[in-house]
Amino acid sequence: MRLMRSAFVLFVVPLVVGQEAADPQERFLQHVRFLASDELEGRGTGEPGNAKAAGYLASQFQLLGLEPAGDQGTFRQTFPVAVGMKPGADNRLVVLRGDEEQTLEYGVAFTPFSFSGSGAVEGDAVFAGYGAVLADGSYDDYADIDPKGRVVIVLRDGPESGAFATPAGEDARLLLTKARHAWSRGAAALVVVNDPRAHGGDADRLLPFRQGGGVESYALPALHLTGAAARAAIPDLDLGALQKVIDGDLKPRSRPIDGTRLRLRTDVERERRNVDNVLGRIPAGDAKEVVVLGAHFDHLGRGHQGGSTAPDRLGEIHNGADDNASGTAGLLEVARGLTGRRETLKRSVLFAAFNGEELGLLGSRHLVEHFPGSIENVAAMVNLDMIGRAVNGRVSVIGVGTSPGFAKLVEDANARAEAKLQLALVQGSSGGFGGSDHMSFTPKRIPVLFFFTGAHADYHKPTDDVEKLEAGAAVRVLAVVTEVIERLATAPERPPFVEPARDPHAAAPGSGGVGGFGASLGTVPEYGYEGPGVKLGGVSAGGAAEKAGLKAGDVLTGFDDLKIGTIYDFTNALRSRKPGEKVRVKVLRDGKELALEATLGRRHGGAR
Repeated sequence: MRLMRSAFVLFVVPLVVGQEAADPQERFLQHVRFLASDELEGRGTGEPGNAKAAGYLASQFQLLGLEPAGDQGTFRQTFPVAVGMKPGADNRLVVLRGDEEQTLEYGVAFTPFSFSGSGAVEGDAVFAGYGAVLADGSYDDYADIDPKGRVVIVLRDGPESGAFATPAGEDARLLLTKARHAWSRGAAALVVVNDPRAHGGDADRLLPFRQGGGVESYALPALHLTGAAARAAIPDLDLGALQKVIDGDLKPRSRPIDGTRLRLRTDVERERRNVDNVLGRIPAGDAKEVVVLGAHFDHLGRGHQGGSTAPDRLGEIHNGADDNASGTAGLLEVARGLTGRRETLKRSVLFAAFNGEELGLLGSRHLVEHFPGSIENVAAMVNLDMIGRAVNGRVSVIGVGTSPGFAKLVEDANARAEAKLQLALVQGSSGGFGGSDHMSFTPKRIPVLFFFTGAHADYHKPTDDVEKLEAGAAVRVLAVVTEVIERLATAPERPPFVEPARDPHAAAPGSGGVGGFGASLGTVPEYGYEGPGVKLGGVSAGGAAEKAGLKAGDVLTGFDDLKIGTIYDFTNALRSRKPGEKVRVKVLRDGKELALEATLGRRHGGAR
């Protein structure tokens, strides 16, 4: 039962970690030390450490005297998520050469990758070297072959030359990069074979299933084949000799493998678990309107759920002290400050600790769609994500363009709190976007503010640890946030929502500094969607999608000649285009397929 489960978690999780500190900085750090400790193993969504974090937050909400705002009178709001992938029951690989068929043994000779799509394929085999394409055009394993409709076989690693790490930092050795290049050129499937030079005695061992992927997948079937199986099944493909000559002069040796076809089926399933948002409230009498303060408490676990910027360190704990134990600790401290002011509030304040943000804003989207009461009663939403490294007191406040008085509100709060922060007020295109949980609220025309102290070299790495936080600056940020929430909760009128103006020249920082100047269709994907294609949760006002006639609820299935089966396919389709290019997009709307033409814009923040 749900109630029994909640009571049990509250019992086993300590109500406090050591003696509670009187000093705000030390109290902030106490929360972060627990949430970012090795004991919680990176708080990966659906993992035991994540559940411990939820229990800790529920107990802290209870200690602070917040009213439960979750399911069935608890602090928990439960929802299902896909937390990873697992092999299905039907994985097959057959090599066809002339009249001969050789069936290879699953789990011994081959295994699918966790990022593989599921499906049955038969096609001619083609060798594509390392499956590498360098951004500067100096090397392209696909330049002299046509992989469309074929099964592409590539070597697992890359040449020893350092040129194979591109200026953009994309490592041509990465399995996901190999899959992207094969998919974008129309390959029917990808087979990665252990290469003799790089792996020596490991050449005949299969990689762990989860190597190289997270909880998302391509539509492209992709599997791993041992060197021994490749030698036995395709004896005229001398991988050792081919690798030697490629490494010798760094020139591709891609070619069709005459007389060889592969018949394969990949079966990869999403692994689903129930997880919790943690919700507590300071009620304001019988007031219907509410102000939401949110922060996500999940992180990357050991990096296997995707998102790690240190792929060579998968398996290490990604503690996420700044991202986002800092914002979660801040949530608790603001709640503490406002409990003493509850008699002055004219609107209730909902404190929302979100789960599943790193997997695609899943917890905040669930809250918006299953809001306690009515989402129409939400007057404003304030988001805390990465507030622990305010260098020289500098903090970006994204979203001030979503309501006319927000810039002055934040500046006045900074002055009243005497925080003396260096505010960067972001008015432009990411005013309602920017890669974090506030994005879930703007499609409902709810004004938002997003406090963010900036990107850094430890973003999504195991090195994001508590010792690197600026606790004094974080407490100053929280003093401003407390003033902002109190003013929003006591103002005579709720703040009006306006669509933020688009700035075509500047990209605002998103969560972790993820933004940039790539091509954009101007859509917000619905990340929790489970079907084929990419369902649109919203479109940006004035963006390419809106101008082309796309709408929220459309399911994107095609992008020029590329089939869009997953969010990875969509993201990589955009990466292959430039702003200003015209593209044909196919969508399903009310069961009917539509073909539309869009002129791509420039990407800002979290919109794709």
